[in-house]
Amino acid sequence: MKKVSVLLLCVLTVFAACVFVPPASEVDALQKSAKNLAVVMYHNTVPDNYKASVYVIRAGSLERDLKFLKENGYRVLSASVVIDSLKNGIALPEKSVMLTFDDGYYFNKTYAMPLLEKYGFPALFAIVGEYTKFNKNNPKVSKTYTYFDFEDVAEINRSKYVEIAAHSYYLHHFGKRQGVKIKKYEDKTAYCEMLEKDTRLLEKSLLQAGVRPRVYAYPFGAYCAESEQVIKRLGYEMSLTCNEGINCVKTPENLFLLKRLNRSGTGKSVEAMFAEYGY
Repeated sequence: MKKVSVLLLCVLTVFAACVFVPPASEVDALQKSAKNLAVVMYHNTVPDNYKASVYVIRAGSLERDLKFLKENGYRVLSASVVIDSLKNGIALPEKSVMLTFDDGYYFNKTYAMPLLEKYGFPALFAIVGEYTKFNKNNPKVSKTYTYFDFEDVAEINRSKYVEIAAHSYYLHHFGKRQGVKIKKYEDKTAYCEMLEKDTRLLEKSLLQAGVRPRVYAYPFGAYCAESEQVIKRLGYEMSLTCNEGINCVKTPENLFLLKRLNRSGTGKSVEAMFAEYGY
């Protein structure tokens, strides 16, 4: 009996060694090393003498972000490069970054695009169809909050530094429905038909501007299982949320519901946010 007990103890010792759990610090380090795509979310860019806010950044602050990325070896990639790389089994380079500008503010043409060109960085501009009527030809619209119309979209799309994403047509609202998210007790079939109709409407206008969007940016970052089913069925290859964090992307399937870091005009710089996430 004593020999059996000794044998059992030896077996258990070997088993314990095989299932050794590394310290929490090592687990954290492994998790950080697996993160390979940061997506930074901007909105409006204004001159340095304008007031900054949560969704409005001064051009000088934007340039400091871009300079930091350039000087510290970050690889700023277009959405298409990210998508095509993973589709072809090519791993993303270390310190990969995507830059996104939501809502289609006209000032980004004047104050963001020249900086993107200066540093050689591509960016994704997410367009809201309904907002295009609040364009530079509308006398009732504040200069600061003027948006691209579809002629502007066609123009900026010709830049090698700009790619266009869908950001809904009529669903960039926060009322009974939160963005594109399904409402409580809403019929799922009716919901899917509604979202497809809205998306097709935006696609029609974008196609006339020479754009076939591959990326869907969720208004307010609000999404649901049904919305993902719809946009995937419509052929989108990437979706963006407003969930905070850095992404781990290895396959094309990982490109949906990507996290982003909101770059507030009054908040932390890209450098500070990356330091916080160890990126």
